[in-house]
Amino acid sequence: MKIDTAVILAAGRGSRLSSLTDGGSKPLVPFFGLPLILHNILALQEIGIEHLVVVLGYRGEEIQRVVSHDVRVTARITWVINEEWHKSNGISLLAAAPLVSGNFLLLMADHLFDLGILDRLVGQPLHDGLILCVDRKLDTIFDMEDATKVQVDRGRIVDIGKTIPAFNAVDTGIFACTPAIFPALSTIAQERGDVSLSEGVKRLALEGRAFVMDIEGGWWQDVDTPESYRHAQWLFLHGCSDRTRSHEGTLHGSPDPLSYPCEAAISFSEFGPI
Repeated sequence: MKIDTAVILAAGRGSRLSSLTDGGSKPLVPFFGLPLILHNILALQEIGIEHLVVVLGYRGEEIQRVVSHDVRVTARITWVINEEWHKSNGISLLAAAPLVSGNFLLLMADHLFDLGILDRLVGQPLHDGLILCVDRKLDTIFDMEDATKVQVDRGRIVDIGKTIPAFNAVDTGIFACTPAIFPALSTIAQERGDVSLSEGVKRLALEGRAFVMDIEGGWWQDVDTPESYRHAQWLFLHGCSDRTRSHEGTLHGSPDPLSYPCEAAISFSEFGPI
């Protein structure tokens, strides 16, 4: 599929990571020298995304200022303010709806992942509904209690949520979407004034329009707490594909791109030794 647009949700406060943010913006928490959100933006640029729609909320002006002044950011960015950022993440995605006319990738600003996942995702056929990247390696999930679980049957989502009774995969927060997600979300939002992204996915799943892509050997991590932050550091150092290592090494100016994670492994992180 040909996609040149991506939406990044960066509106939430991230109160559980407050010990690292010191009241600031969670997407700007540094991760090996780059704010979390910049890892995502630069990864999207690497696979050819030309237009980014970034949904802001809590302390959004800080995010906009940092990203706008980074010379590595070459994609065109449209900034959207979600005045109801304290609500569920489906409201943030709906804020981007007027600016998205075709198929798009969807990422969370506080999720980190192997670049190879995006490489594979943009190669998947997307005819209707959406594709959610899922992790079937359940024994490797860092915080299963907090994870969004997914029940998959023959490549389709049949149920999704944090407390569903049966599941065989976990939501990674990485999507390829058609505009069909917007009416799925807005219908629920109009009924009760709020909607989560998972509820929109479930609505499409009931119509047989929610598909999955298994990330297989790829790594990812939702950075929600200091503990998950440290786990993401470990994954980055030990689980990166050569594709991600080369990309990250180039960003950091390493003469040998593949050596960057190895150099980082013997140094101190932003918040102490790993």
